[in-house]
Amino acid sequence: MKRKVLVLSPEKTVYEKIKTDLAQYKSNLYTCVWSDNTESIPDSDICLIDEDLIGERAADYLAQFAFNLSPRPIIFLTEAIRSEEDYKAIKSLSSDYLLKSNIGPSSLHNAIIYGLDSANLRLEIENQQRRYESLFHGAVDPAFFLTSDWKVETVNEAFRNLFGLAHDADVRDFHFRDFFYNKPDFDELQRNMAENKNSKLDVEYRFKKPDESGRYLGHLKIAALRDTVFHEGAHKEIVRGFHGTLSNISYRQKLIDIRQRAERVSMTFRLARTLAHEIRNPLTNVGLAVEQLREEIGENESYEMYLGIIERCSKRINKLLSQLLHSSERSDFNPKEVNLEDLVKGLAKAAADRAKLKGIALITEFEIENCMYNCDAEQLEMAISNLLTNALESIDHDQGKINLGLYEEDDYYCIYIEDNGVGMDQSQQEKLFDPFYTSKKDGVGLGLTATQTIISKHEGQIEVETEPGMGSTFTISLPFQQKREESSVDLANQ
Repeated sequence: MKRKVLVLSPEKTVYEKIKTDLAQYKSNLYTCVWSDNTESIPDSDICLIDEDLIGERAADYLAQFAFNLSPRPIIFLTEAIRSEEDYKAIKSLSSDYLLKSNIGPSSLHNAIIYGLDSANLRLEIENQQRRYESLFHGAVDPAFFLTSDWKVETVNEAFRNLFGLAHDADVRDFHFRDFFYNKPDFDELQRNMAENKNSKLDVEYRFKKPDESGRYLGHLKIAALRDTVFHEGAHKEIVRGFHGTLSNISYRQKLIDIRQRAERVSMTFRLARTLAHEIRNPLTNVGLAVEQLREEIGENESYEMYLGIIERCSKRINKLLSQLLHSSERSDFNPKEVNLEDLVKGLAKAAADRAKLKGIALITEFEIENCMYNCDAEQLEMAISNLLTNALESIDHDQGKINLGLYEEDDYYCIYIEDNGVGMDQSQQEKLFDPFYTSKKDGVGLGLTATQTIISKHEGQIEVETEPGMGSTFTISLPFQQKREESSVDLANQ
Protein backbone atom coordinates (compact mmCIF):
# COMPACT_ATOMS: atom_id res chain seq x y z
CA MET A 1 0.00 0.00 0.00
CA LYS A 2 1.34 3.40 -0.98
CA ARG A 3 2.19 5.94 1.68
CA LYS A 4 0.65 9.39 1.17
CA VAL A 5 3.25 12.13 1.64
CA LEU A 6 2.07 15.72 2.13
CA VAL A 7 4.50 18.52 1.27
CA LEU A 8 3.66 21.88 2.85
CA SER A 9 5.73 24.52 1.05
CA PRO A 10 5.19 27.94 -0.53
CA GLU A 11 7.33 26.79 -3.48
CA LYS A 12 5.98 24.08 -5.77
CA THR A 13 9.55 23.40 -6.94
CA VAL A 14 10.32 21.89 -3.51
CA TYR A 15 7.32 19.60 -3.91
CA GLU A 16 8.38 18.62 -7.48
CA LYS A 17 11.89 17.69 -6.32
CA ILE A 18 10.59 15.54 -3.43
CA LYS A 19 8.07 13.86 -5.71
CA THR A 20 10.78 13.14 -8.30
CA ASP A 21 13.27 11.81 -5.71
CA LEU A 22 10.71 9.45 -4.15
CA ALA A 23 9.58 8.19 -7.56
CA GLN A 24 13.23 7.63 -8.46
CA TYR A 25 13.77 5.62 -5.24
CA LYS A 26 10.69 3.42 -5.70
CA SER A 27 7.73 4.58 -7.74
CA ASN A 28 5.21 2.21 -6.12
CA LEU A 29 5.95 3.18 -2.48
CA TYR A 30 4.76 6.75 -2.26
CA THR A 31 2.16 9.15 -3.55
CA CYS A 32 2.74 12.87 -3.04
CA VAL A 33 0.40 15.85 -2.56
CA TRP A 34 1.25 19.53 -2.23
CA SER A 35 -0.28 22.44 -0.40
CA ASP A 36 0.79 25.99 0.34
CA ASN A 37 -2.32 26.62 2.46
CA THR A 38 -1.95 26.12 6.21
CA GLU A 39 -5.66 26.68 6.83
CA SER A 40 -6.86 23.59 4.96
CA ILE A 41 -4.44 20.66 5.21
CA PRO A 42 -5.09 17.57 3.03
CA ASP A 43 -5.14 14.10 4.57
CA SER A 44 -1.84 12.17 4.55
CA ASP A 45 0.29 9.57 6.35
CA ILE A 46 3.23 11.92 6.93
CA CYS A 47 3.90 15.62 6.44
CA LEU A 48 7.05 17.43 5.25
CA ILE A 49 6.99 21.10 6.34
CA ASP A 50 9.17 23.68 4.60
CA GLU A 51 10.55 26.29 7.01
CA ASP A 52 9.85 28.94 4.36
CA LEU A 53 6.16 28.37 5.02
CA ILE A 54 6.35 29.19 8.74
CA GLY A 55 9.31 31.57 8.98
CA GLU A 56 12.76 31.25 10.39
CA ARG A 57 11.81 30.77 14.07
CA ALA A 58 10.65 27.16 14.07
CA ALA A 59 9.93 27.16 17.80
CA ASP A 60 7.21 29.79 17.30
CA TYR A 61 5.19 27.77 14.79
CA LEU A 62 5.97 24.05 15.01
CA ALA A 63 3.89 23.50 18.16
CA GLN A 64 0.75 24.68 16.38
CA PHE A 65 1.46 22.51 13.34
CA ALA A 66 2.24 19.49 15.50
CA PHE A 67 -1.12 19.89 17.24
CA ASN A 68 -3.09 20.32 13.99
CA LEU A 69 -1.34 17.44 12.21
CA SER A 70 -1.34 14.95 15.12
CA PRO A 71 -1.03 11.99 15.07
CA ARG A 72 0.70 12.34 11.69
CA PRO A 73 4.50 12.53 12.01
CA ILE A 74 6.32 15.67 10.82
CA ILE A 75 9.63 16.04 8.98
CA PHE A 76 10.99 19.58 9.09
CA LEU A 77 12.81 20.88 5.97
CA THR A 78 15.35 23.60 6.77
CA GLU A 79 18.38 25.37 5.34
CA ALA A 80 20.17 25.20 8.71
CA ILE A 81 19.59 24.94 12.46
CA ARG A 82 20.11 28.53 13.62
CA SER A 83 19.78 28.29 17.40
CA GLU A 84 19.70 25.85 20.27
CA GLU A 85 16.10 26.89 20.94
CA ASP A 86 15.09 25.93 17.38
CA TYR A 87 16.98 22.64 17.65
CA LYS A 88 15.11 21.70 20.85
CA ALA A 89 11.78 22.64 19.30
CA ILE A 90 12.45 20.64 16.15
CA LYS A 91 13.57 17.55 18.13
CA SER A 92 10.58 17.67 20.48
CA LEU A 93 7.86 18.56 17.96
CA SER A 94 8.90 16.69 14.83
CA SER A 95 10.01 13.14 14.08
CA ASP A 96 13.08 14.24 12.12
CA TYR A 97 14.54 17.08 10.10
CA LEU A 98 16.34 17.29 6.73
CA LEU A 99 18.69 19.96 5.45
CA LYS A 100 17.41 21.07 2.08
CA SER A 101 20.90 20.81 0.63
CA ASN A 102 21.03 17.11 1.56
CA ILE A 103 17.62 16.06 0.24
CA GLY A 104 17.88 13.03 -2.05
CA PRO A 105 16.03 9.78 -2.79
CA SER A 106 17.74 7.74 -0.10
CA SER A 107 17.71 10.40 2.63
CA LEU A 108 14.02 11.15 1.95
CA HIS A 109 13.07 7.47 2.11
CA ASN A 110 15.03 6.86 5.34
CA ALA A 111 13.57 9.94 7.03
CA ILE A 112 10.00 8.97 6.05
CA ILE A 113 10.42 5.36 7.24
CA TYR A 114 11.96 6.58 10.51
CA GLY A 115 9.15 9.10 10.99
CA LEU A 116 6.40 6.54 10.36
CA ASP A 117 8.04 3.91 12.60
CA SER A 118 8.66 6.36 15.44
CA ALA A 119 5.07 7.63 15.18
CA ASN A 120 3.72 4.08 15.38
CA LEU A 121 5.99 3.34 18.32
CA ARG A 122 4.92 6.53 20.09
CA LEU A 123 1.26 5.67 19.47
CA GLU A 124 1.75 2.17 20.86
CA ILE A 125 3.49 3.56 23.94
CA GLU A 126 0.63 6.02 24.46
CA ASN A 127 -1.93 3.21 24.08
CA GLN A 128 -0.05 1.06 26.59
CA GLN A 129 0.19 3.98 28.97
CA ARG A 130 -3.57 4.53 28.72
CA ARG A 131 -4.20 0.83 29.32
CA TYR A 132 -1.95 0.84 32.40
CA GLU A 133 -3.59 4.03 33.68
CA SER A 134 -7.02 2.48 33.17
CA LEU A 135 -5.89 -0.69 34.96
CA PHE A 136 -4.47 1.36 37.85
CA HIS A 137 -7.36 3.79 38.30
CA GLY A 138 -10.07 1.16 37.73
CA ALA A 139 -8.54 -1.49 40.00
CA VAL A 140 -10.75 -2.87 42.77
CA ASP A 141 -7.84 -2.96 45.25
CA PRO A 142 -6.53 0.36 46.61
CA ALA A 143 -3.30 1.16 44.71
CA PHE A 144 -0.68 3.90 45.01
CA PHE A 145 2.57 5.34 43.68
CA LEU A 146 5.13 6.98 46.00
CA THR A 147 8.20 9.10 45.39
CA SER A 148 11.65 7.92 46.48
CA ASP A 149 11.26 9.86 49.76
CA TRP A 150 7.89 8.13 50.48
CA LYS A 151 5.63 11.03 49.58
CA VAL A 152 2.35 10.14 47.90
CA GLU A 153 2.52 10.73 44.14
CA THR A 154 -0.81 9.35 42.92
CA VAL A 155 -3.53 6.96 44.10
CA ASN A 156 -6.57 5.32 42.53
CA GLU A 157 -10.22 5.80 43.45
CA ALA A 158 -10.29 2.66 45.63
CA PHE A 159 -7.44 4.11 47.74
CA ARG A 160 -9.31 7.40 48.11
CA ASN A 161 -12.44 5.57 49.24
CA LEU A 162 -10.51 3.41 51.72
CA PHE A 163 -8.94 6.41 53.44
CA GLY A 164 -11.85 8.82 53.03
CA LEU A 165 -9.98 11.23 50.74
CA ALA A 166 -12.12 13.65 48.75
CA HIS A 167 -12.04 13.23 44.99
CA ASP A 168 -10.52 16.69 44.50
CA ALA A 169 -8.06 16.40 47.43
CA ASP A 170 -4.41 16.76 46.42
CA VAL A 171 -2.86 13.48 47.56
CA ARG A 172 0.61 15.00 47.16
CA ASP A 173 -0.03 16.77 50.47
CA PHE A 174 0.36 13.41 52.24
CA HIS A 175 3.34 11.33 53.28
CA PHE A 176 2.89 7.56 53.34
CA ARG A 177 3.53 7.52 57.10
CA ASP A 178 0.32 9.58 57.52
CA PHE A 179 -1.68 6.40 56.86
CA PHE A 180 0.09 4.25 59.48
CA TYR A 181 -1.60 3.84 62.87
CA ASN A 182 1.77 3.14 64.55
CA LYS A 183 4.65 5.31 63.26
CA PRO A 184 7.28 2.66 64.28
CA ASP A 185 5.61 0.31 61.77
CA PHE A 186 6.41 2.77 58.99
CA ASP A 187 10.01 3.03 60.17
CA GLU A 188 10.23 -0.77 60.10
CA LEU A 189 8.84 -0.83 56.55
CA GLN A 190 11.48 1.67 55.40
CA ARG A 191 14.27 -0.40 56.93
CA ASN A 192 12.98 -3.64 55.45
CA MET A 193 12.64 -2.13 51.98
CA ALA A 194 16.21 -0.78 52.19
CA GLU A 195 17.56 -4.16 53.33
CA ASN A 196 15.51 -6.31 50.96
CA LYS A 197 17.54 -7.03 47.80
CA ASN A 198 14.44 -7.63 45.68
CA SER A 199 12.74 -4.57 47.23
CA LYS A 200 9.41 -6.39 47.44
CA LEU A 201 7.43 -6.94 50.61
CA ASP A 202 4.14 -8.62 51.50
CA VAL A 203 3.26 -7.53 55.05
CA GLU A 204 0.44 -6.66 57.43
CA TYR A 205 0.24 -3.45 59.47
CA ARG A 206 -2.43 -1.40 61.20
CA PHE A 207 -3.54 1.64 59.19
CA LYS A 208 -5.80 4.63 59.76
CA LYS A 209 -7.34 7.54 57.94
CA PRO A 210 -5.33 10.78 58.05
CA ASP A 211 -7.97 12.28 60.38
CA GLU A 212 -7.13 9.54 62.95
CA SER A 213 -10.40 7.61 62.35
CA GLY A 214 -11.11 4.27 60.69
CA ARG A 215 -8.38 2.12 62.22
CA TYR A 216 -8.03 -1.32 60.65
CA LEU A 217 -5.65 -4.13 59.79
CA GLY A 218 -4.27 -3.85 56.26
CA HIS A 219 -2.47 -6.21 53.89
CA LEU A 220 0.29 -4.26 52.11
CA LYS A 221 2.07 -5.37 48.94
CA ILE A 222 4.83 -2.93 47.97
CA ALA A 223 7.73 -2.92 45.50
CA ALA A 224 10.44 -0.45 44.54
CA LEU A 225 10.52 1.29 41.15
CA ARG A 226 14.09 1.30 39.82
CA ASP A 227 15.81 3.29 37.06
CA THR A 228 19.23 2.63 35.52
CA VAL A 229 21.48 5.68 35.27
CA PHE A 230 25.04 6.22 34.04
CA HIS A 231 27.12 7.60 36.89
CA GLU A 232 30.89 7.97 37.24
CA GLY A 233 31.62 5.76 34.24
CA ALA A 234 29.27 2.93 35.19
CA HIS A 235 25.61 1.96 35.05
CA LYS A 236 23.89 2.15 38.41
CA GLU A 237 20.38 1.30 39.62
CA ILE A 238 18.57 3.88 41.73
CA VAL A 239 15.19 3.71 43.50
CA ARG A 240 12.89 6.19 41.74
CA GLY A 241 9.88 5.45 43.95
CA PHE A 242 7.52 2.76 45.17
CA HIS A 243 4.21 1.28 44.11
CA GLY A 244 1.82 -1.23 45.61
CA THR A 245 -1.63 -2.19 46.80
CA LEU A 246 -3.28 -2.09 50.22
CA SER A 247 -6.32 -4.13 51.29
CA ASN A 248 -8.46 -3.85 54.41
CA ILE A 249 -8.41 -7.34 55.99
CA SER A 250 -9.71 -6.34 59.42
CA TYR A 251 -13.10 -7.92 58.73
CA ARG A 252 -11.54 -11.18 57.61
CA GLN A 253 -9.16 -11.21 60.58
CA LYS A 254 -11.95 -10.40 63.01
CA LEU A 255 -14.04 -13.18 61.52
CA ILE A 256 -11.17 -15.62 62.02
CA ASP A 257 -10.76 -14.43 65.62
CA ILE A 258 -14.49 -14.79 66.27
CA ARG A 259 -14.57 -18.31 64.83
CA GLN A 260 -11.55 -19.31 66.87
CA ARG A 261 -13.20 -17.87 69.96
CA ALA A 262 -16.42 -19.71 69.07
CA GLU A 263 -14.48 -22.97 68.80
CA ARG A 264 -12.93 -22.37 72.23
CA VAL A 265 -16.34 -21.53 73.64
CA SER A 266 -17.77 -24.70 72.11
CA MET A 267 -15.04 -26.77 73.78
CA THR A 268 -15.73 -24.99 77.08
CA PHE A 269 -19.44 -25.73 76.74
CA ARG A 270 -18.80 -29.41 76.03
CA LEU A 271 -16.62 -29.63 79.13
CA ALA A 272 -19.20 -27.68 81.16
CA ARG A 273 -22.04 -29.98 80.08
CA THR A 274 -20.01 -33.04 81.00
CA LEU A 275 -19.12 -31.61 84.41
CA ALA A 276 -22.73 -30.48 85.00
CA HIS A 277 -24.08 -33.99 84.45
CA GLU A 278 -21.35 -35.50 86.59
CA ILE A 279 -22.05 -33.03 89.43
CA ARG A 280 -25.81 -33.60 89.28
CA ASN A 281 -25.51 -37.29 90.09
CA PRO A 282 -23.86 -36.87 93.55
CA LEU A 283 -25.99 -33.74 94.11
CA THR A 284 -29.12 -35.87 93.80
CA ASN A 285 -27.68 -38.25 96.36
CA VAL A 286 -27.02 -35.31 98.71
CA GLY A 287 -30.68 -34.29 98.45
CA LEU A 288 -31.90 -37.80 99.15
CA ALA A 289 -29.54 -38.08 102.12
CA VAL A 290 -30.91 -34.83 103.60
CA GLU A 291 -34.47 -36.16 103.38
CA GLN A 292 -33.41 -39.47 105.01
CA LEU A 293 -31.64 -37.64 107.83
CA ARG A 294 -34.76 -35.57 108.53
CA GLU A 295 -36.82 -38.73 108.90
CA GLU A 296 -34.30 -40.32 111.26
CA ILE A 297 -33.48 -37.24 113.35
CA GLY A 298 -36.97 -35.86 113.52
CA GLU A 299 -37.66 -32.28 114.58
CA ASN A 300 -34.34 -31.36 116.11
CA GLU A 301 -33.61 -27.64 115.84
CA SER A 302 -29.89 -28.04 116.44
CA TYR A 303 -29.59 -30.18 113.29
CA GLU A 304 -32.27 -28.46 111.21
CA MET A 305 -30.09 -25.40 110.73
CA TYR A 306 -27.31 -27.48 109.14
CA LEU A 307 -29.71 -29.55 107.05
CA GLY A 308 -31.26 -26.31 105.78
CA ILE A 309 -27.85 -25.00 104.74
CA ILE A 310 -27.11 -28.22 102.85
CA GLU A 311 -30.52 -28.15 101.17
CA ARG A 312 -30.33 -24.48 100.13
CA CYS A 313 -26.80 -24.85 98.77
CA SER A 314 -27.78 -27.98 96.85
CA LYS A 315 -30.74 -26.18 95.26
CA ARG A 316 -28.51 -23.21 94.38
CA ILE A 317 -25.96 -25.51 92.72
CA ASN A 318 -28.73 -27.33 90.86
CA LYS A 319 -30.17 -24.02 89.61
CA LEU A 320 -26.77 -22.90 88.35
CA LEU A 321 -26.30 -26.25 86.58
CA SER A 322 -29.72 -25.87 84.93
CA GLN A 323 -28.80 -22.38 83.70
CA LEU A 324 -25.48 -23.67 82.41
CA LEU A 325 -27.05 -26.58 80.54
CA HIS A 326 -29.75 -24.34 79.07
CA SER A 327 -27.24 -21.68 77.94
CA SER A 328 -24.92 -24.23 76.34
CA GLU A 329 -27.57 -26.12 74.41
CA ARG A 330 -26.82 -26.34 70.70
CA SER A 331 -29.47 -24.85 68.45
CA ASP A 332 -29.93 -25.37 64.72
CA PHE A 333 -29.32 -22.45 62.38
CA ASN A 334 -32.55 -21.77 60.48
CA PRO A 335 -32.09 -18.75 58.21
CA LYS A 336 -34.97 -17.03 56.48
CA GLU A 337 -35.55 -13.57 55.02
CA VAL A 338 -36.80 -11.10 57.62
CA ASN A 339 -37.16 -7.34 57.87
CA LEU A 340 -34.41 -6.12 60.23
CA GLU A 341 -36.29 -2.90 60.88
CA ASP A 342 -39.37 -4.81 62.09
CA LEU A 343 -37.19 -7.16 64.14
CA VAL A 344 -35.45 -4.33 66.01
CA LYS A 345 -38.71 -2.39 66.49
CA GLY A 346 -40.29 -5.51 67.98
CA LEU A 347 -37.46 -5.87 70.52
CA ALA A 348 -37.73 -2.18 71.42
CA LYS A 349 -41.47 -2.56 71.98
CA ALA A 350 -40.92 -5.63 74.19
CA ALA A 351 -38.40 -3.72 76.34
CA ALA A 352 -40.45 -0.50 76.53
CA ASP A 353 -42.36 -1.40 79.73
CA ARG A 354 -39.21 -2.37 81.63
CA ALA A 355 -37.48 0.82 80.48
CA LYS A 356 -40.48 2.89 81.59
CA LEU A 357 -40.49 1.29 85.05
CA LYS A 358 -36.81 2.22 85.48
CA GLY A 359 -37.37 5.74 84.14
CA ILE A 360 -35.14 5.10 81.11
CA ALA A 361 -35.82 6.83 77.79
CA LEU A 362 -35.71 4.22 74.99
CA ILE A 363 -35.16 5.96 71.64
CA THR A 364 -35.21 4.20 68.26
CA GLU A 365 -33.45 5.58 65.17
CA PHE A 366 -33.64 3.99 61.71
CA GLU A 367 -31.62 5.39 58.79
CA ILE A 368 -32.82 2.65 56.41
CA GLU A 369 -36.26 1.15 55.83
CA ASN A 370 -37.56 -2.21 54.61
CA CYS A 371 -34.18 -3.82 55.24
CA MET A 372 -34.63 -7.46 54.20
CA TYR A 373 -31.95 -9.84 55.49
CA ASN A 374 -31.41 -13.62 55.43
CA CYS A 375 -30.86 -14.67 59.06
CA ASP A 376 -32.06 -16.88 61.91
CA ALA A 377 -34.56 -14.40 63.35
CA GLU A 378 -35.04 -16.23 66.65
CA GLN A 379 -31.33 -16.41 67.42
CA LEU A 380 -30.67 -12.84 66.22
CA GLU A 381 -33.48 -11.59 68.46
CA MET A 382 -31.87 -13.42 71.39
CA ALA A 383 -28.47 -11.79 70.65
CA ILE A 384 -29.90 -8.25 70.42
CA SER A 385 -32.14 -8.86 73.44
CA ASN A 386 -29.11 -9.87 75.53
CA LEU A 387 -27.39 -6.58 74.67
CA LEU A 388 -30.54 -4.58 75.31
CA THR A 389 -31.02 -6.26 78.71
CA ASN A 390 -27.41 -5.50 79.66
CA ALA A 391 -27.92 -1.85 78.65
CA LEU A 392 -31.03 -1.58 80.85
CA GLU A 393 -29.25 -3.17 83.81
CA SER A 394 -26.16 -0.95 83.44
CA ILE A 395 -28.10 2.25 84.17
CA ASP A 396 -28.41 3.12 87.86
CA HIS A 397 -29.39 6.82 87.70
CA ASP A 398 -32.56 8.78 86.92
CA GLN A 399 -31.30 10.28 83.62
CA GLY A 400 -31.09 6.96 81.83
CA LYS A 401 -31.20 6.84 78.04
CA ILE A 402 -30.80 4.05 75.48
CA ASN A 403 -30.56 4.60 71.72
CA LEU A 404 -31.41 1.59 69.57
CA GLY A 405 -30.99 1.92 65.83
CA LEU A 406 -30.17 0.53 62.40
CA TYR A 407 -28.03 1.96 59.60
CA GLU A 408 -26.00 0.85 56.58
CA GLU A 409 -22.23 1.30 56.16
CA ASP A 410 -19.56 -0.25 53.89
CA ASP A 411 -21.65 -3.27 52.80
CA TYR A 412 -22.89 -3.95 56.34
CA TYR A 413 -26.20 -3.60 58.15
CA CYS A 414 -25.32 -2.15 61.56
CA ILE A 415 -27.53 -2.52 64.65
CA TYR A 416 -26.40 -0.47 67.63
CA ILE A 417 -27.40 -0.24 71.30
CA GLU A 418 -26.06 2.88 73.03
CA ASP A 419 -26.55 3.53 76.74
CA ASN A 420 -25.36 6.08 79.29
CA GLY A 421 -24.81 3.51 82.02
CA VAL A 422 -21.78 2.66 84.14
CA GLY A 423 -19.52 1.73 81.23
CA MET A 424 -16.49 -0.57 81.47
CA ASP A 425 -12.77 -0.31 82.02
CA GLN A 426 -10.11 -1.95 79.82
CA SER A 427 -9.86 -5.15 81.88
CA GLN A 428 -13.62 -5.66 81.73
CA GLN A 429 -13.63 -5.16 77.96
CA GLU A 430 -10.94 -7.80 77.47
CA LYS A 431 -13.00 -10.43 79.35
CA LEU A 432 -16.39 -9.29 78.06
CA PHE A 433 -17.12 -12.25 75.78
CA ASP A 434 -15.29 -14.90 77.82
CA PRO A 435 -17.47 -17.78 79.06
CA PHE A 436 -18.55 -17.53 82.73
CA TYR A 437 -17.28 -13.97 83.11
CA THR A 438 -19.95 -11.73 84.65
CA SER A 439 -20.22 -8.62 86.82
CA LYS A 440 -23.80 -9.48 87.85
CA LYS A 441 -24.44 -10.90 91.29
CA ASP A 442 -26.62 -13.76 90.06
CA GLY A 443 -25.25 -14.08 86.53
CA VAL A 444 -23.66 -17.14 84.95
CA GLY A 445 -21.60 -15.20 82.40
CA LEU A 446 -22.87 -16.87 79.25
CA GLY A 447 -25.21 -14.23 77.77
CA LEU A 448 -22.61 -12.24 75.79
CA THR A 449 -20.75 -15.43 74.90
CA ALA A 450 -23.92 -16.80 73.35
CA THR A 451 -24.54 -13.45 71.64
CA GLN A 452 -21.13 -13.46 69.98
CA THR A 453 -21.59 -17.08 68.90
CA ILE A 454 -24.90 -16.19 67.24
CA ILE A 455 -23.40 -13.21 65.40
CA SER A 456 -20.45 -15.29 64.22
CA LYS A 457 -22.92 -17.78 62.70
CA HIS A 458 -24.16 -14.88 60.58
CA GLU A 459 -20.55 -14.04 59.50
CA GLY A 460 -20.91 -10.81 61.49
CA GLN A 461 -19.04 -9.10 64.29
CA ILE A 462 -19.67 -7.18 67.51
CA GLU A 463 -17.76 -4.05 68.46
CA VAL A 464 -17.97 -2.16 71.74
CA GLU A 465 -17.00 1.41 72.58
CA THR A 466 -17.08 2.16 76.28
CA GLU A 467 -15.54 4.18 79.09
CA PRO A 468 -16.13 3.96 82.85
CA GLY A 469 -18.97 6.29 83.80
CA MET A 470 -19.66 7.25 80.18
CA GLY A 471 -21.79 4.33 79.04
CA SER A 472 -21.32 1.78 76.27
CA THR A 473 -22.19 1.36 72.61
CA PHE A 474 -22.48 -2.15 71.18
CA THR A 475 -22.62 -2.40 67.39
CA ILE A 476 -23.58 -5.58 65.53
CA SER A 477 -22.34 -5.53 61.92
CA LEU A 478 -24.04 -7.99 59.58
CA PRO A 479 -22.45 -8.26 56.10
CA PHE A 480 -24.44 -8.08 52.89
CA GLN A 481 -25.07 -11.47 51.31
CA GLN A 482 -22.32 -10.99 48.67
CA LYS A 483 -19.74 -10.10 51.33
CA ARG A 484 -20.74 -13.14 53.39
CA GLU A 485 -20.15 -15.37 50.38
CA GLU A 486 -16.78 -13.75 49.62
CA SER A 487 -15.66 -14.12 53.25
CA SER A 488 -16.64 -17.79 53.28
CA VAL A 489 -14.56 -18.36 50.15
CA ASP A 490 -11.56 -16.47 51.64
CA LEU A 491 -11.67 -18.48 54.86
CA ALA A 492 -12.09 -21.75 52.98
CA ASN A 493 -8.99 -20.98 50.90
CA GLN A 494 -6.78 -20.29 53.92
